[in-house]
Amino acid sequence: MFLDGTFLSIRRGETSKEPVYIALGIKPDGRRKVLGFWLFGAEGEGKAPIFITDDLPGLEEAIKKIFPEADWQLCVLHAVRAP
Repeated sequence: MFLDGTFLSIRRGETSKEPVYIALGIKPDGRRKVLGFWLFGAEGEGKAPIFITDDLPGLEEAIKKIFPEADWQLCVLHAVRAP
C-alpha cells in the first residue's frame, strides 16, 4: 500500500493548489486500486486520528512511525475472526 499526496487545482470559491492525499493498493497480479483520497487543506495540516487495518505484520509499527499521535485498532472483522 502506498500513501502519498499530490497537488491539484481545487476550486472553493477561487482556485488554489491543495494537496490531495491518496491511498493506493497493488494487487498480487500487479493491478493498482485507489483505496481512498482526502483533502486536508495545506500540506502538514492533515492529522490522521485513527487507522483501522487488518493484522498485516509491520503495518501497526509503520503507521506509528509516520503518525505517532494516531491510534491504531484491528478491523472488527479481523478481530472477530482471530482465534
